[in-house]
Amino acid sequence: MKKIYIRGISGSGKTFLAKKLASLLKTKTFDLDEVVFGKKSWDKRVSDTKRDNAVKRILKRPDWIIEGAYSKPWVEPIIKKADIIINIDSSKFVAKKRVFVRWLKRKFVKGVKKESFKDLIGLFQYIDRKPKMDKWFRTIARKYKKKIINLKNKKEVNKFIKNEL
Repeated sequence: MKKIYIRGISGSGKTFLAKKLASLLKTKTFDLDEVVFGKKSWDKRVSDTKRDNAVKRILKRPDWIIEGAYSKPWVEPIIKKADIIINIDSSKFVAKKRVFVRWLKRKFVKGVKKESFKDLIGLFQYIDRKPKMDKWFRTIARKYKKKIINLKNKKEVNKFIKNEL
């Protein structure tokens, strides 16, 4: 496994898994939120050209772990190049709980990227679009016949880390 794509809704555990795998596999992880928004702010998206060029640079690397919650055509090259796709299929309730706790931590910790209450509500709405995002993903992933590993909760994620690597 040299090229891994981890997808799931906000709060599903993508970043947790990506960091664990990166540590074990000695590779770099890339967060698609940073590709879309940059590293400093959630206020403004980068241009489509800048986003697409950043994705192309990452995909040229010999190995990578990319994690994100996007279900858009610009993600398709990532799926196409991935050796394995890990789909974290968390429940909406668990995801919203995790997003809320993360928002509270970021809101009150100095030096952490701040998110507004409007950002929190936006993430909740994004999570509510999960069925539509999942349908898009299944359609695209089938097209490339990739090996997809579905994980439903933190217990399955931890089991995967322990047993599969």
